[in-house]
Amino acid sequence: MQMGALNVCDDTVDDSYRYIQELNGSNMNYGNSKIENINSMCGIFDPMAAKLNPQKFTNWVLQKCISNKVSIFTDTLVEKIDHNDGGYNILFEGGSIQTKNVVVACNSNISKLCPEINGAVFPVYSCVVATTSVEPIYDINIAFSDEDDYWIQNKDGTMIYGYGEFIDISDNNMITDHEMKQRLLNRFPQLDECSFDITHKWIGTMGYTIDGYPIIGKLSGSCYICGGYNGDGMPIAFNSGRIIAKLLTGQIHKFLERVSPLRFVK
Repeated sequence: MQMGALNVCDDTVDDSYRYIQELNGSNMNYGNSKIENINSMCGIFDPMAAKLNPQKFTNWVLQKCISNKVSIFTDTLVEKIDHNDGGYNILFEGGSIQTKNVVVACNSNISKLCPEINGAVFPVYSCVVATTSVEPIYDINIAFSDEDDYWIQNKDGTMIYGYGEFIDISDNNMITDHEMKQRLLNRFPQLDECSFDITHKWIGTMGYTIDGYPIIGKLSGSCYICGGYNGDGMPIAFNSGRIIAKLLTGQIHKFLERVSPLRFVK
């Protein structure tokens, strides 16, 4: 790395540390509203460390799969996994696949396919929205998280806001744009309902485990599991896949006891 880049990193860390000092145990004002921030837990993001374009990365992985003649079945719901002498029979609507090894990596739905750990992973509803530009909430560009809610305001005034909640989504009980707008107004009462709109929305479920640790490792025979990331799938999932690949090739990972699925098998 060039010396100039190192200097930029130093400046970034110094600025971030100053922001943390200002935020930690302090109050911030916005108009007539006061936002209390007591004993915050803060972290530093260094933009010079690494950057990743998710679409380009996904396309690269897809090309690797195609070049290695990997068969990909999209929109295919697996209904059951049967173990037999030859390995495993993957049952889905309209057919089945016979395989020697199987990796269950469906996060919040792991228990449905692996009844041995039934109740160990439960789904948490998650919704993230992007908004049009609004007046600055804070005078610094930093992300915040408060229990189940998290948000950031970009330099152009647009906001990304998300939350997770334990609700029943079996009957398509999906939150509406209006409800998300109300959550934003409750979080930031200084905003005017007519001053912004929701432009994008993402909805899904996250897998949470009863002990807060992910599930990574061998369940039985040649059946492996990775999931239950407790809302931190982006930083954990890739390494989970790497660990499973090492297990499949006969390598052992020293941290597997703590996250082994066997801790939930009765």
